[in-house]
Amino acid sequence: SLFDADVADPEIDAKLCAPTTSRSGRLVQVAPFRLQDLVQLCRSLVSLKRFDEEFFNDVADYMIASLKRPPEVADKFLGNPFHTLPQIAEVFVKAHFFRSDAFEILKLT
Repeated sequence: SLFDADVADPEIDAKLCAPTTSRSGRLVQVAPFRLQDLVQLCRSLVSLKRFDEEFFNDVADYMIASLKRPPEVADKFLGNPFHTLPQIAEVFVKAHFFRSDAFEILKLT
């Protein structure tokens, strides 16, 4: 799963997500999810009314683990907290997804 990627790494290990080749022949590797990426993924599911509890639990687990990392790693994952923190909280609420540990870490961050 892409949620197994280490947010501290610049690229996802090829064992988790095989790189692809661009039209020019350049090798393209994928970066691990940042919180803004997760917001967009979750928003898409909510707009389609696809409230996949397992997916939202995976998002919450990845988010919690990433925010518990050392500050430089957590900050890189977080991006702009004035945007990403309220956005992920809002999308969780719209998805009817309530996990106290997820909201607690958002509150503490």
